[in-house]
Amino acid sequence: MSIVRDVGFYGIDRFSMLLKSLPGVPSKVLATQLKQLEKDGFLTRNVERAIPPQVVHWSLTEKGVDAARVGMMMAAFSCKWNADKVFDDKRPRKMHEIYTREGMELLMKDF
Repeated sequence: MSIVRDVGFYGIDRFSMLLKSLPGVPSKVLATQLKQLEKDGFLTRNVERAIPPQVVHWSLTEKGVDAARVGMMMAAFSCKWNADKVFDDKRPRKMHEIYTREGMELLMKDF
């Protein structure tokens, strides 16, 4: 889910940038996870053919966007029902308090 989150919400679409955004994840593990997410239909690998080098960008598929929405809903659930574990002030949050306008639009798009 961290890869889906970073690609979808933070626009981190290059291998080296993903490696930096996921501290402690070895490059071999990241490469394996990206290939598996592509195989499972969550990510698309886009190759920009520059001479040299070849540049690869990752993007979410429709399935990946739907998975990101599920993650957003799970986070919102925790922010409401487990606020004592999530927030220092232990105050439950509503979705509009957690997500920006753009996040809310992504969540509700095509529904």
